[in-house]
Amino acid sequence: MLQSTSAVRARLPGVDHLTLSANVKALYRQSGFVDSVATNGAPELVGVVLDRTNFYAEQGGQIYDIGTIEVEDKLELTVENVQVYGGFVLHVGYLKSGSLKVEDSVTCVFDEGRRRPIKRNHTATHLLNFGLREVLGDGVDQKGSLVAPDRLRFDFSAKVHAHGPDRTQFMWELALT
Repeated sequence: MLQSTSAVRARLPGVDHLTLSANVKALYRQSGFVDSVATNGAPELVGVVLDRTNFYAEQGGQIYDIGTIEVEDKLELTVENVQVYGGFVLHVGYLKSGSLKVEDSVTCVFDEGRRRPIKRNHTATHLLNFGLREVLGDGVDQKGSLVAPDRLRFDFSAKVHAHGPDRTQFMWELALT
């Protein structure tokens, strides 16, 4: 039986583990759900639902992880997108070699070099939110964000104005420390 995202997260040993063993619970192709997929010379686009995952799905403005799902010397699936649909984490990518079927045991490996700057930018959004509240008060509301490896965007509204030399100077000091 498939379990939703919250049930999968509750059983995660930690999303910071670079590798994680998991079992395939569902496979999806353009034609719909299937019991197995195999390469026929060309890479095949496939969606994979696992019983657990160490990949971050795109949520709350944070971009998804990329990486591989593999079985040593038998299978390589390059994960290029991770989304949540109906409460399930769908790993979307190209099956480059081998075959895969429901209930197969696989190893999940996310791209640590890509995740590291995403984590830094995620932390920076929290620091920015804190700093804005310190300067502008509780009238600051986060309206959205984008957290990517090479940038972050922080959308907010404020019910107060940040004018005057004291507030402007404080904002610069906060930004530069």
